[in-house]
Amino acid sequence: MHSNLFNHHPLHIIGTGGLAREMAHWITQNNQINIQFVEPNQFSQIPKSSYCVIGFAIPEYRKKFFDTYDIESMIWPYFIHPTVFLGGKNTIGRGTVIYPNVYIGHESHLGEFVFVHQKVNIGHNCQIGNHNLINPTTSIGGGTVLGENVNIGMSTTIKDLVTVCNNCEFLMTSVVTKNIDNPGQYYGNRKTHG
Repeated sequence: MHSNLFNHHPLHIIGTGGLAREMAHWITQNNQINIQFVEPNQFSQIPKSSYCVIGFAIPEYRKKFFDTYDIESMIWPYFIHPTVFLGGKNTIGRGTVIYPNVYIGHESHLGEFVFVHQKVNIGHNCQIGNHNLINPTTSIGGGTVLGENVNIGMSTTIKDLVTVCNNCEFLMTSVVTKNIDNPGQYYGNRKTHG
């Protein structure tokens, strides 16, 4: 879990709420890491080349943060909880956080700043785009391709070999069985607005 990266450097968790504190708890369980919590609006005060991780998951706040601040001057390691199963030949982008008890199948690839909550199942050969939020107990079938900025509500199921375009939101308990080609908010395959 990158513990060797932080021997002499603090980790700045951007956010101070419950999610940030939960992340700090499991990041430090088996590692001696100096955690510093930072309010998102104080990000510009962090010294350049500092180690950082996003500690909030509300899509609107995340979008505003990435639209407002220059993130390129910081170091964004990924974090994978020790209970996560990786099927092999996976790639994980910078700034990605994967919570406990997640299954990621063989040759599945996660982009940058993806947030995967607990008990998520991602099948083999999936492509998960940048800035996606995958909420608890979601199941994503093998060969699925998710664009960028896709927010998947809790307990959603996405059938195998489905492609989802950028900027989609699936409400809690959606069942997605066909490709989604138009951005917007969906309940299942039915567009609610956008």
